[in-house]
Amino acid sequence: LPALMDSHTHLSMYAARKLQVDLAPCKSLEEAIEAVKAGVERSAEGEWVIGYGWDKTVWGDVQPTRQMLDTISTRHFISLQSKDWHSLWVNTPVLAICGIDGTSRDPEGGTILREEDGMQPNGILQENACTIVFNQIAPMPLSELYPALKETFSEFHRFGITGVHSVETNFDFARS
Repeated sequence: LPALMDSHTHLSMYAARKLQVDLAPCKSLEEAIEAVKAGVERSAEGEWVIGYGWDKTVWGDVQPTRQMLDTISTRHFISLQSKDWHSLWVNTPVLAICGIDGTSRDPEGGTILREEDGMQPNGILQENACTIVFNQIAPMPLSELYPALKETFSEFHRFGITGVHSVETNFDFARS
């Protein structure tokens, strides 16, 4: 085939991932913690450290918690999306800015996982509960995203993709 057109791409999200903490290669929780530490070290206090790709199924019986991220930083907002895109692993400052605490109810279609006391959030949010966090994260300005978009276009061209139908969200269109 001389060229392909991808009919369903999240172009902005894919490009933005190039600028985030990639946890997909992490075969253990310890490796994931080290990758997040590196992301925090590259970020100023008070910034969001965004990551993706963690997969607890390869980590054994270990359940990630907010306390694990808190040991890395409580001066950053850490939000890490799971490999399957159905869960977020966040630190305590993210829960605080989102108003999620021991009195919070699960949103419709979502779950706030709890500590053993059954009350306090453990730092894992599932399905629609993730939206609470997503609504707090400002879109990356186009000036920051543009280099990653250029890299993405080159990557697509190398694979013979010459056109895309990008499935963007209101979040993506909010970029300035």
